[in-house]
Amino acid sequence: MDPREKEIEEALVLDTNIILASILKRGSYIRQVIVYLTDILGVKAFTPEKTMQEIKEHLGELALKKKKPVDELLVAIRILLLNVEIVSRNIYEGYLGEAEECVRDPGDIDFAALALSLTEKYDEVFLLTWNISDYRSDCLEKYKV
Repeated sequence: MDPREKEIEEALVLDTNIILASILKRGSYIRQVIVYLTDILGVKAFTPEKTMQEIKEHLGELALKKKKPVDELLVAIRILLLNVEIVSRNIYEGYLGEAEECVRDPGDIDFAALALSLTEKYDEVFLLTWNISDYRSDCLEKYKV
């Protein structure tokens, strides 16, 4: 990509735990932040398709735990993700090697790789997670994430 084509916008990568926390907690502050950033400020938000697989795997048990119908949780997820682009792994697979260096938990490689790939197009990329200790911030900062 030609550096002159780089947008001056910010990008946000949402990991699975952020999405689930935002729909499972009543009056979730993080949900309000995500909606504000994406709907009001127009920040571009992304999540890997892996997120949807993880949500589907755990949705039944989460619904039981929260005593909510699965359909209600699915609607909440769909609404939250209206302005979130779900990205196929083949888009960022070229960054998986670098991402592996930046994570402590191999389960987080896709989120880091997606964030790294977005640095080609966006001046600032933020990775939203509750699992900060799973990421090596020094490594991500080197790539401007």
